[in-house]
Amino acid sequence: KIDSSEKVGEYTEVFMRRFYEVFPAMRENKLYFAGISYGGHSAPNMVAKIIENYEENQMKVSGLFIMEGWVEAKFQSQAF
Repeated sequence: KIDSSEKVGEYTEVFMRRFYEVFPAMRENKLYFAGISYGGHSAPNMVAKIIENYEENQMKVSGLFIMEGWVEAKFQSQAF
């Protein structure tokens, strides 16, 4: 069950490990992550988990893009 942004990061790392097992040649490509709106929470957690486990997974993240990220409701809700 995915019930937090941290879990999204954990599941993404597992998915990417399995993806590279099936498609090892894809490791040569740059790896980017993107998030829109609530992706302002989940995308950074995806990248953080992959970077945190770099010694084990050897995945190099080339970039992170967040568009209109919903990061802090306390402050952002005042803008609407």
